[in-house]
Amino acid sequence: MLKNKEKTTEKIYSLAIETAVEAGSLALYRDGEPVDGLVGAGVVSRSADALSEIKKILEKNGAAANQIKSISVSSGPGSFTGIRIGAATAQGLCRALGCDLSARSVLKAMILRAFTEADENRFENENQNVYGCKILTAIPFGKSGICLQKFLIGGDRQIIHAHKPETPLREDFADSLKNADCERIIMHESLYRELSESRQSGDFDRVKILNAGYNLAFLIGGKQLQDANQKGNREQKISPIYVRNAELQK
Repeated sequence: MLKNKEKTTEKIYSLAIETAVEAGSLALYRDGEPVDGLVGAGVVSRSADALSEIKKILEKNGAAANQIKSISVSSGPGSFTGIRIGAATAQGLCRALGCDLSARSVLKAMILRAFTEADENRFENENQNVYGCKILTAIPFGKSGICLQKFLIGGDRQIIHAHKPETPLREDFADSLKNADCERIIMHESLYRELSESRQSGDFDRVKILNAGYNLAFLIGGKQLQDANQKGNREQKISPIYVRNAELQK
């Protein structure tokens, strides 16, 4: 009887890996709820270091590798090297552990921040509904660029249309946002802080700006968003999203 009881109460863990943006990040989920995260350069320098950081976060939370049942990883855009490190790490772990693998665009994953914000304020403002609205997400890209993408959200939290990613220079970021046809803008915390320090009052009154934080892995591992065009990934294949900007190559 004890063995059966232990079996039914065993914790199920999932891991999210984001190595394409800045210092990279990890997130650990237990029974579907986020329990811990990590942001740091050690996540993205090479696969061996990423594995070392994963081991640390598991040990810190009393979890064993064989308790991981699923792994989510960012497919980009962002650092080419970081994308490859994340994919290789996730695929290697999934093969070794026999767990499920899913990959998601980090720009798509950031839309989850709009849903959490709307859920938190649903009783305060009827206009918090994000269904049918246009959302723009943005991350730092290279040393002097930004990568951003616009999405249209339909019912059941589905992405019904996605524009192609754009890569303006960082110095043109504020102007790009002013001209954006959207109701919400969600950005990495480094951009959010930069914009907060530099923008003039009233520049973005018609748009709600949200901070996605530094740890984007928490959003990569989120399950509340559905892409109407996304199919299941059962063969542990990852299609990397590589975005280039000719201006950044000069």
